[in-house]
Amino acid sequence: LPCLTEEEFNQLPSNFDTVFSHIDNPSIVDGYISTEFYLLALGPLVFIGVPAEVTAELGFRMKWDSPFPKTYIMYLGTDALGYLTHENAYSWGGYEVLTSIFSRSAGRILGDAVAKAARDMWDELKVGGYVPLMPRAGAGRAPENDMGSQ
Repeated sequence: LPCLTEEEFNQLPSNFDTVFSHIDNPSIVDGYISTEFYLLALGPLVFIGVPAEVTAELGFRMKWDSPFPKTYIMYLGTDALGYLTHENAYSWGGYEVLTSIFSRSAGRILGDAVAKAARDMWDELKVGGYVPLMPRAGAGRAPENDMGSQ
């Protein structure tokens, strides 16, 4: 994921005193940090482990882009890289942005990769003949759960 440069940091709206402190971070190589995320599917549920504490908006985006009926984001699931936020937050400033090591595009890049991985996993399950449905979805569901009959 791309990391925030000192020049980008200096352009952020600052509503409290802070300094660009990750210039010597040994994990950052050529302006990027290498990290991983994971997906674990249990029937209709998918757990997505991400390497940072993502803001609510970015977490919701990952859930909305997931084809699984229930998606859970596991913050700091694969690494402890601090805050990762959506692009708009860089226009606002604030604690998460000013203390993050990530550039403006990092959240979108991670979100796109997570969405693709979730879709690929969903498609593999369907090819294998399994369609992960929630209990009571489809044939045999309780009449009170059928919104069309009310």
